[in-house]
Amino acid sequence: MKDKNKEKEEELKVKVVDGKASSAKDSKCGLDGGGAEEEKSLQTLLEEKTDEAAQNYDLFLRARADIQNLKKRSEKERAGYISYATEQVVLEILPAIDNLERAIEHAECEGEKSASLVEGVKLTIEQMRKALEKFGVVEIKACGEVFDPAIHHAISHVDAVDAEPGTVIKEFQKGYLLKDKLLRPSIVSVAGGTDSDDDEREAEAKNLH
Repeated sequence: MKDKNKEKEEELKVKVVDGKASSAKDSKCGLDGGGAEEEKSLQTLLEEKTDEAAQNYDLFLRARADIQNLKKRSEKERAGYISYATEQVVLEILPAIDNLERAIEHAECEGEKSASLVEGVKLTIEQMRKALEKFGVVEIKACGEVFDPAIHHAISHVDAVDAEPGTVIKEFQKGYLLKDKLLRPSIVSVAGGTDSDDDEREAEAKNLH
């Protein structure tokens, strides 16, 4: 009897052990299957975030380029406004210089009587020119230069034996540049050739004085 009971106990132990082994095996299989699914899910999430990061970086580059272009455009517009304002002020001042120069011409005709006046006016003109130079205003060279229609305005053509054809021989009104922009051309007379409108243009030059 005892032997039979012992045999039953042994059978129960074997069943218990087999059951535990089977349960552990099933549990391991379940973990392996779940781990693969989780790894796949993480890989998909990583790919999505990588694409999102690439899109955000592209948007950043575009935004930075737009900001830089806006900054350049603003600086250009600002420079244009400053240049325009300077141009208007200079154009108002130049006639005053013209009148002072004409005053010198008339005063010099009176000889020594107006010597001190002439000297004073010349100093005033020089000071004004230096002030204008600080803003980029440059006087255009005319007399003795080859006529350049881009910066000279010819109102007469005169036969001159002592000057090459196409050379500026007289300046009626000075021309000026504001940096690289023409403020006004020099009003001049050019050697060589004749124009049908020379008399009319000569009269126009005299009216400038």
